[in-house]
Amino acid sequence: MTFIVLEIYNRYDGLPPISSNVDELKWTFLGLAIILMPINWLIESLKWGKLIDVFQSLSRMQKYQSVFYGVSASILTPNRIGDYGGRLRYIDKDNRLKALHASFVSSFYQTTVTLFFGILGLLIYITSFSNFVLTNGLYPILSVFTLVYLFLLFKMKSTIDWVLNFNWASRQQEAFNWFLGLSRSMLGSIFSLAAIRYLVFLIQYFLVFYFFNSSFNWIELASGIAILYLFTTIIPSGVVTDLIIRGAIALVIFTPILQDEGIILWSIALIWIINLAIPALIGGVLFLLYPFKKYAK
Repeated sequence: MTFIVLEIYNRYDGLPPISSNVDELKWTFLGLAIILMPINWLIESLKWGKLIDVFQSLSRMQKYQSVFYGVSASILTPNRIGDYGGRLRYIDKDNRLKALHASFVSSFYQTTVTLFFGILGLLIYITSFSNFVLTNGLYPILSVFTLVYLFLLFKMKSTIDWVLNFNWASRQQEAFNWFLGLSRSMLGSIFSLAAIRYLVFLIQYFLVFYFFNSSFNWIELASGIAILYLFTTIIPSGVVTDLIIRGAIALVIFTPILQDEGIILWSIALIWIINLAIPALIGGVLFLLYPFKKYAK
């Protein structure tokens, strides 16, 4: 937790000044963005929890807390891979491999939504700002990524079943049986929750930019946010470089829309604190109150 607090201090300390005076800031919008944080992670706990329910019964509170444990663990690991292990907090030992698979499936659906809206945002952005320099080489790559993800999204069960036919993978058959038995309606609900969560992300960014009294075209800003999420999803990063990468990409994307580097970087920092740093602190407190070893079976 001390590390997270120091990260918040260091990142705020290096930010440039903003053009708006403190008295002009619209604090209600910032408050709403903060309120959406627990809703954001509640949706994630519902999405992940639907998959966990197939093989183990957890209470809603246990699922919700598990998500915060995951955030706390992820913030200290490269590309937030620790999230997978952190969510094993209440999972029985015999079900932990299945829980890791469930976390991967939940993350995969969220990434698919990010790719879809990212490509859509990229097309809108190109139409508005034809001099966008990042599209030349990345557009075909992103298109391939999206096609692969969409194929796997709709054919994931068939693909896994096909892979399990190989001798080297057949030993994992039992671990994947729970997933192969999922209905289309279940997977559809997972995708829907991923889309709703993405919408919450989008609204949070709008609220933070409104907090700084920014004037912008909301369609252009929405496309920029979609591109930002897209690039930060596919570019590997660690806790030290995460905000640096986000800030660098955001300056390229949002400068034609907002023309204020201070507001752009402060908005990115606030979103990072609201959606990652604060939940990580909550997860750290929960870990101190309820040590992991008490629930390991």
